[in-house]
Amino acid sequence: MDRPVSHPEVSEAVRALLAGSVDSIEKLELITLLHRHPIAWTAITAGEQLRISPAAAATALEQLRAAGILEVEPGAGYRYRPDEACRELVEIYESDRVAILTLMATIALGRIRSSAAHTFADAFRVRGKKKGEPDA
Repeated sequence: MDRPVSHPEVSEAVRALLAGSVDSIEKLELITLLHRHPIAWTAITAGEQLRISPAAAATALEQLRAAGILEVEPGAGYRYRPDEACRELVEIYESDRVAILTLMATIALGRIRSSAAHTFADAFRVRGKKKGEPDA
């Protein structure tokens, strides 16, 4: 698999975050929004702010909660639980969006290439003859 483009300011922790929990622009924008405005956000208010559907916002918010990046405040919404990698990601994204978006694209292309290679290899996997099947 190709190694993501190296950006001197991007730590391995941020690269791991982008390769794992923050694998979409919606999630990245949500983290940035919640970082800038540390209030409780609902899927509706976050969706309106980012101009995405409430359903897309709800899915991304819940995935970020499951990853431990957000927490749910009962009756209020989602709150940001920043760790060092998230803070660093937001800082770099706000100062050099192209670097982060390029890194995200590189990681996504690596996933696609890896998946395609596995699919191709599976096509040539030799399978044993089933019981009762005639010889070819």
